[in-house]
Amino acid sequence: FLIDINGQASLLRLNKVYISGLTIPELTDLLNKAYGEFVISPNVVLEIVSYKPIELLIEGEVSNPGRYSLPNIESQKQNFKSLRKLPTLIDVIQESGGLTENADLKNIVVLRNNNLSNGGGKIKSTINLYSALDGSAPRNNITIFNGDKIIVPFTDKPMVSEIKQVMLNNLNPQFINV
Repeated sequence: FLIDINGQASLLRLNKVYISGLTIPELTDLLNKAYGEFVISPNVVLEIVSYKPIELLIEGEVSNPGRYSLPNIESQKQNFKSLRKLPTLIDVIQESGGLTENADLKNIVVLRNNNLSNGGGKIKSTINLYSALDGSAPRNNITIFNGDKIIVPFTDKPMVSEIKQVMLNNLNPQFINV
């Protein structure tokens, strides 16, 4: 089934069902309960056939702030399962042309939509990307999801060690004004 612009899917016997913001397990539970009125012990299995591009906004100390649409990269099938790679924070910064010399790598803010089952709204996280670049905390290169807003704050005290890591990780802008 396809999900329309209103976040609804047209399903046999159930008509239109609002499914936007649900995870796969949440949707599976919802459909099993709904189809329980028509079938004894339904066993709904969901498989995503294709993914839409990731829409995001990046602001602040990057060369080209703005809205971006990044594709989901689906790698070749291994053991009959398709592997999906979502863009990471580093991927998004590279796509936006790199960081300015006044980017605060230790306080990058990511605003993310919270799942409806977790109360909806937004989640705000502050990410220390420097620790991912220097290898001390690689998990800080977080995965970026649809609807994320990334804010790279300004600092008037850039550190030489940070600039070195930016260059080693290809996050520097194409041109530097002197």
